[in-house]
Amino acid sequence: MERFGLIHNNKSQCFEKIRKRLTSNPNFIILGDAQNVSTFLDGMPKRALFDYLLIEAPIKFNKEFCFHLKQLRKKQLNTEIILIGPDCSVKTILTLLKSGISGYFISDYGEEYFFDLLSCNESLFFSPSILKKLVHHHRPSMEEETNGGEKLTPRQLDILKLLAEGETYENIAKILNISLNGVKFHLKAIYYKFEVENRIQAVKYYERNVIGQLSES
Repeated sequence: MERFGLIHNNKSQCFEKIRKRLTSNPNFIILGDAQNVSTFLDGMPKRALFDYLLIEAPIKFNKEFCFHLKQLRKKQLNTEIILIGPDCSVKTILTLLKSGISGYFISDYGEEYFFDLLSCNESLFFSPSILKKLVHHHRPSMEEETNGGEKLTPRQLDILKLLAEGETYENIAKILNISLNGVKFHLKAIYYKFEVENRIQAVKYYERNVIGQLSES
């Protein structure tokens, strides 16, 4: 059974409902207050104690909170670290991604949608509006155009080429010298642009529409 850790803050309604849904899981642990992440960091060994670590976002993000997230990521290398909180800017999301989060869920979507996202394979846990902001933010640097008018960044093209060659996510991360979460993030953006749901569909679309168009030109 999947292991969950939960770090609360001001106990928003959505976060409280998520907590109640998880209480039946024997591997569910409440760790403490999100404002004091450092209080339980020292005792954590450098391995995955949890499959998912859910953190209720503080009212205001600051450098100290992001520093603690980075330290937490070092301790929880293979854990999906998910922040749950209100809508926020692209700049904030990018800062949090650099700090090591796996996803950000907007609490207004409700706990049912959260658990739907949680059940999806190969998925980062971004609310749709957050993902759209991130995709639009990167559009100025996009180079290759897909059949539907969307464009891919050079990094996304690299990932697609390696996927088409049969490389695993872990190998792609090593080859491109990026984190595993970075690979997943780019894949999620690719899925959104291609309007597909998994890596198999993405590779097929890439081979049919991107490589096919390049070979014809």
